[in-house]
Amino acid sequence: MATHQPLRPRASRLDPDARRASILDAATELFAERGPGFTTADLARAAEVSEGTIFRYFPDKASLLDATRDAALGLDDLLPQLDAARTLPTLAQRLAAAGHALSPRIERTSRVLENLDTHEHPDSDAVAGLLAALAPLFGDDLVSGVEAEQLAGVFLGSMLANTVLCRKAGVASIDIDRLVDLVLHGIADRNDA
Repeated sequence: MATHQPLRPRASRLDPDARRASILDAATELFAERGPGFTTADLARAAEVSEGTIFRYFPDKASLLDATRDAALGLDDLLPQLDAARTLPTLAQRLAAAGHALSPRIERTSRVLENLDTHEHPDSDAVAGLLAALAPLFGDDLVSGVEAEQLAGVFLGSMLANTVLCRKAGVASIDIDRLVDLVLHGIADRNDA
């Protein structure tokens, strides 16, 4: 009498764009953790797909790594979150929402960049695009003589320092809400005034 092995449940069907995005997301995490040395078998396990499925979307590992780098540096998935932050009523709320969206993205992108063989950095268009997306958060809350893009640069610089430099130095980062308070009100103890 033959015994039957229970069938393994099939992965849920995703549309091709969602499947590609899922594979790319898993590849970006592996790249951030290990650099380009991960195998397609590692990726198949992480993305819960077969290796053959990976090669339906990416013809070879080089194109997969290029797409991974581009995804880490691109803004497509971040822009809707920044647009949503614009609708909040106060500057502190807008910056906190943007900071919470940016922080994990900055961390992941910095780890991908650290693992690139070429020491590639985001191009000026990507940085300009991010500053342009952040500038509207300041709305009418501008400092005289300072442009919104400049304020966006100060905020982004604070986020980068808090996320990347603190991690590299082994220093705990500041909570995003506290960081926003520091950006808005300065670091001097208000009791010293």
